[in-house]
Amino acid sequence: MTQQPKNNPIVQDTTSSNIARIEPSIPPHLTQSWVVWEGAAVIQTNGIKLDTGDLHDLLKKELESQKVPIDIFYTPHACWIIEGAMGEGKIDKERRARVAAILKNSIYTNMQFIAGIDYLGTEWANVQMMMIVQPEKPQDAGPRPIRPKEINTKPLIPNEAILLMIIVGLVLIFWSMFGNNALLFLLGLLGSIGAVVLLIQSNKSLIDATTKNQQNLRQYEYDVAEWERRVAKIKLEEEELKRNRLSRSFQWDDLRVMLEVMKQTIEKIVKEQMLDKGASVKETIQSTKDEQIIPESKKNLFDEF
Repeated sequence: MTQQPKNNPIVQDTTSSNIARIEPSIPPHLTQSWVVWEGAAVIQTNGIKLDTGDLHDLLKKELESQKVPIDIFYTPHACWIIEGAMGEGKIDKERRARVAAILKNSIYTNMQFIAGIDYLGTEWANVQMMMIVQPEKPQDAGPRPIRPKEINTKPLIPNEAILLMIIVGLVLIFWSMFGNNALLFLLGLLGSIGAVVLLIQSNKSLIDATTKNQQNLRQYEYDVAEWERRVAKIKLEEEELKRNRLSRSFQWDDLRVMLEVMKQTIEKIVKEQMLDKGASVKETIQSTKDEQIIPESKKNLFDEF
């Protein structure tokens, strides 16, 4: 599942037993690579029916009576994630009702048991169970930093033009001395001073813009280096989680106990509600991904029946 079921809200009550069916806010999304154990039983119903909602109610009632610290949830919209090439996946369109169970008050919230009953017509049913361990998800590195746009470092008026303006102003001052022309002198003086101020200001803006661009570039290079470091760390964590998601820990012990409790309880419910009333088991299967964690069972589901 991509998210853990939440303890609220209560979305449905059964009419027969008034058992609260608590649905997660996001329907379970299952991935085949998360499945560490799977069991199924093909049953000829002989007209006896037990659907997933009934299984949820009876399972929840049984576990509560035994005071087993397992939380039970119900969703009518569970679906699979189809794993494609290069780790890409898409959500399958088909939705089916499923019961989800997690250990109560446990740190191993990524460990879940899923069960459901599917029907082919009215005479054939498949009791399906699985134990999944969802890989822990490392934190997101975030998007790659974007290279900042450079501030324009070209002066609005080329320095050559400003220097030409200064020269013209000096020439006007020089001519005004020969003709004793005060207006020409004033124009030349103001033009020269203005051109000098413009030259100083233009060069200062150029220096400031160049400095700012250098600072932005250094910050960008630092941000990229930090982002690449985070990406490398996350990739390493993903590999470690993929390799060691079921490495030896107390989770193994909890997983085995939870699996056995859920299997036995569901088998008991199916026996009482279906087999004892006339249904019959035609075939059972069990498969495990890692025999070191979950040994291959020598007995099939419902062997005693």
